[in-house]
Amino acid sequence: MVNPDWSWNWGVILPGTVFPVSIARVRFYNAAVRGPIQIYVNNRLVVSNLNFLDFTRFYNVAPGRYRITIYRGNNMRTPIVDTWMSFQRNTSTTVTLAGSGSNFWLQTTVQ
Repeated sequence: MVNPDWSWNWGVILPGTVFPVSIARVRFYNAAVRGPIQIYVNNRLVVSNLNFLDFTRFYNVAPGRYRITIYRGNNMRTPIVDTWMSFQRNTSTTVTLAGSGSNFWLQTTVQ
């Protein structure tokens, strides 16, 4: 079961008015770990229990740079990936966890 919790501020709020900014769309894919993974963005849990060969839905996020940290199962002591990624406005990006053994990385596909 995938439990997302992305509550990004993707609009500019002025009294009585909301001016949306251009957004980026991001989803995650677990192509490497046979078992659930936990995905944190900027130290906040956004996806829990993403199983092998499963995708999340697309999330609308503010364009920018984010810290992506991924843990195997419930082992929150040692991340298998801890990196920074940038998402550009008006794009849809799939972030894929790839690798095996103790060598994992993230690769992106932008549509």
